[in-house]
Amino acid sequence: MGGDIPGAAPVPPPPPPPEQHVQQTRKTPVAAGEERGRRWFWPSIVVVAAVVGAGLGYGIRMIAEPDYTETDEYAAAQAEFDDREAALEERGLELDQTADELEDFRDEVDSLDQRAGELDERESELDERSEKLDSRAEELETQAEELETRAGELDQREEDIAATELEIEENTIPGAGVFLVGEDIEPGRYRGDGGDGCYWARLAGTSGELDDIIANDLPAGPTVVTISESDVAFETTRCGEWVRID
Repeated sequence: MGGDIPGAAPVPPPPPPPEQHVQQTRKTPVAAGEERGRRWFWPSIVVVAAVVGAGLGYGIRMIAEPDYTETDEYAAAQAEFDDREAALEERGLELDQTADELEDFRDEVDSLDQRAGELDERESELDERSEKLDSRAEELETQAEELETRAGELDQREEDIAATELEIEENTIPGAGVFLVGEDIEPGRYRGDGGDGCYWARLAGTSGELDDIIANDLPAGPTVVTISESDVAFETTRCGEWVRID
């Protein structure tokens, strides 16, 4: 120490060797509270720095970036969006109306299908009834043809009977009387039943004189008389009918 310079600042001693410093550090006791304070100190600083940095960044960004909702582009886009939204709403209403119309159409189709089924059933019934009516019509037509045939036969029979009756009438001398030949009766051979009081006479005239009698007779039974074309009349009494036989 005798070598110190008077008036000079004291010179600190040289640092201890590394090992000695480490040993001293390890051997220096540290209080528990002081140790925990050191542990929380640095994380707190980091969090505060992050919060401050974020706030500064947000503020810088707010200052750097303007409000885009105030721009013309945003207004145009918003207007286009509103138009499209309105168009979509209108389209939605149209679709709802179309859906209602479609539902009504389906109901109408179902009603028509039901009506068509009823009409088909009715048509089947009418077809069946028509077939029965056609069959009945055929039967009636057959009966009509049979009746027509029968009517024709009856007409023919009636004509035949009428002709026969006319022929019989023309060839029959009915009852008593004086009959002109060619007008009332036709000349020919006639058969009569005769009987009590029967009298006949062929006449050459109608004066009532005996000279008018060509031939006469009082037959008691069946008899035959030939009347000539030259005879003028034929007289008969109580002899019944005379029928020409040829």
